Amino acid sequence: PRERLVEGLRTFLTVLSEEPAFCRSIVLEVYAAGPAGLARRRAVLQVFAGRYLDVNRQARETDPEIEPLQGDVALGVVGAILELVSTRVEEGRTSELAELTEPLSEFVVRNVLARCP
Repeated sequence: PRERLVEGLRTFLTVLSEEPAFCRSIVLEVYAAGPAGLARRRAVLQVFAGRYLDVNRQARETDPEIEPLQGDVALGVVGAILELVSTRVEEGRTSELAELTEPLSEFVVRNVLARCP
């Protein structure tokens, strides 16, 4: 599960860094797209959150010490990733997005694969 999380995040960040115009449009300019664009954005965020829920569910099947992930927390993880991405994009540092892979991977793993206390 950990490797799946890290590779998924690495791929996402790499694609965004390699396509700066696309990245800017889906991360920042989507807010100007009106209600339909925002609804589409929300749907995409839910898909990503759902993937984290799936990884958590699969991990719990083999490791009962992993806490169940709540939907709001999964969506919060996605939101945190996008906030860091949007900050880099606003600063003109889109080419550096892949550098976030390691610190964000640790954040994602700690939240998606958290162990019960």
